[in-house]
Amino acid sequence: MVERGIILSENGILKLSDFQFGKGDMPALSDEESVESDIWDLELSERRLIRKALERSNNNKSKAAELLNISWQSLDRRLKKFDLN
Repeated sequence: MVERGIILSENGILKLSDFQFGKGDMPALSDEESVESDIWDLELSERRLIRKALERSNNNKSKAAELLNISWQSLDRRLKKFDLN
């Protein structure tokens, strides 16, 4: 949760809103990422985290992979899967 909070934080300062404690406390999503009722789309969440990690790392794939705690090869596969290259 801490790693996720850091990735999603605006300026590296963790706030309560950076954490998800229950389905009623989910962070606000953009129109693209909005969900219906109680359904949480894992792929949209993963895409959002990858984009945020790339932003935080100035598009440095190695650093983004480190933020996400995955290998750069794994990140590369996900980038291709979500057509984020």
